[in-house]
Amino acid sequence: VHTAIFHNNCMYIAHQLLILPFDYHFANTDLVITFIDYVLVFRDTAYNQISQQMEKQRGILNEYFHDSLVVQCLTDNLNHQFSDQSLTPLVKALKLSMNHLTSLKDIWIEILPPSVCNKLIATLLNHLIGKLINQMLNMEDIPSHIATSLFKILQANTSDIDQLMSQFLLPFDQVIPKWQQFQSLKIILQVGWALIFKFKLFF
Repeated sequence: VHTAIFHNNCMYIAHQLLILPFDYHFANTDLVITFIDYVLVFRDTAYNQISQQMEKQRGILNEYFHDSLVVQCLTDNLNHQFSDQSLTPLVKALKLSMNHLTSLKDIWIEILPPSVCNKLIATLLNHLIGKLINQMLNMEDIPSHIATSLFKILQANTSDIDQLMSQFLLPFDQVIPKWQQFQSLKIILQVGWALIFKFKLFF
């Protein structure tokens, strides 16, 4: 919350510095007075604060969905009797991540301009999707019954994403660079995991 407010304050001051000469008629005098140097300072300060906050949020998502999560879920079940409950850690991590992003959006949308808020949420969502794709691509083989369960999980996650992004005016693939890869992954899980290596160049 504090970072979002600080960002808004900096951008507001930067904007006011741009129009200040016109408000006080400085621009109509022989002496040209501008504050452009300060405008850049405030804009850079706003950007740096948001960048630091985004790194913090990526770290939180990484804790929910750590690098070994998907691999561990699958490895534990390759040599054991598999059930849908076996992938509970993955489902839990995705749910925690989506809940976190929803909470962030609910807070930021009240403070930041909608376009800025949506862009930040889309960036974090893209980070989460990228980690999920990379971990699944690192698997050499996934049995068809596990692939089917993974498809169901990703399909349910897609519904959560649709709800999170309901206010976005642009197509998802324009704001989430890895969206098409995510959709391709779901198709491959439906068809069969062995085919993923034929399509790996698309990821």
